[in-house]
Amino acid sequence: MPSTADIRIDSDSSFLIIGDSGTKKTRFIGTCPRPIYVFDFDKGMSSLAGEKDIDYDTFRELPEGETLSKTGRFKDEGWYAYGTAWPEFLKKLNQLGRSIDDGSCKYRTIGIDSLTLMTDAAQSYILKQNGRKAMEQRDWGAFLSNMTMVFSQLTGWPLIKVLTAHIKRDENQLTQVVEKLPLVPGQFAGKVSALFDEVYFANVASVPVPGKPLERTIQWTLQTTPDSVAKQAKSRKYNIPSGVPTDFAEIAKHIASRRGPGERT
Repeated sequence: MPSTADIRIDSDSSFLIIGDSGTKKTRFIGTCPRPIYVFDFDKGMSSLAGEKDIDYDTFRELPEGETLSKTGRFKDEGWYAYGTAWPEFLKKLNQLGRSIDDGSCKYRTIGIDSLTLMTDAAQSYILKQNGRKAMEQRDWGAFLSNMTMVFSQLTGWPLIKVLTAHIKRDENQLTQVVEKLPLVPGQFAGKVSALFDEVYFANVASVPVPGKPLERTIQWTLQTTPDSVAKQAKSRKYNIPSGVPTDFAEIAKHIASRRGPGERT
């Protein structure tokens, strides 16, 4: 009997999952092919507690002015002083890259949870280095340089990449429509989707139970096709329909159903 565990997605595919809190973005990473490694910026790995073959390191920053000793939090728990998480993340990123180059990497999936707080860490590092409280025009070049460095590595890795992002709602001044965008700084929000093969918006809804009009259930689904609100949604590589459950195995099933026997999946 075939198993979804045997289904293969192209090993270099990249996914961006955008959504509000509670839409199972982190859980989606946990449904991907294992072993999995996660760069945890949100300190939200408790939702995957007890799962096997999932490793992670946490890079969560304290607010500016707070210290590790003052709060009782420690680096071995994944907490870092303001402006110091970013270089530690880059060290781990480079370490993982070296393991891929020398063939010792055991992971099939790499996750970043979330891109939102990853970019926050990059900004606070830049601001601390330059002695400023807020980003200025001259700082954005350094920010984009750091993003280019990270994504240049990730793009070249022969692993499945899954990044989550919190969501922001921004009114389009031309159309007066409130659009859903990934919550990342400045113009990067409008460009980041171009870096991924697949961009999904994670949704949660209370829906009636079929045949039981007085009962309702919760459904977590993915929007994979664009509309006037979620313009960046796309399934460029796999043509996944909107409404698929928020589970990597469900995506794999759709891909497998369109490929004949013996074709690579």
